Amino acid sequence: MPVHPEKAGRLWTQWTLNSLPLTLRVNGIYQGSQWNNSAATLATDDTVRVDAIATYRALPKLDLYVRGENITNNRTGGFYARYTPGITVFGGIHLAF
Repeated sequence: MPVHPEKAGRLWTQWTLNSLPLTLRVNGIYQGSQWNNSAATLATDDTVRVDAIATYRALPKLDLYVRGENITNNRTGGFYARYTPGITVFGGIHLAF
């Protein structure tokens, strides 16, 4: 497959603070160079992207979170992509019933 990188990997770590109901998780994603079109004429560079999430347990069934994707602002295009968004930040709640 021309658009599949030969090398790729993911590494993550997670910390839970004992003094606060807070969990931090960081993901690192590596993707080797690949062809960005089916004709195998447009190559991309190796790329590393970092994502992170912080979750606060406000109540036993209610979590508040903030999540950042691509916090290193990596702009290397992926599968047939000409534009890759930069840093993206989300916030929200998880509610268990």
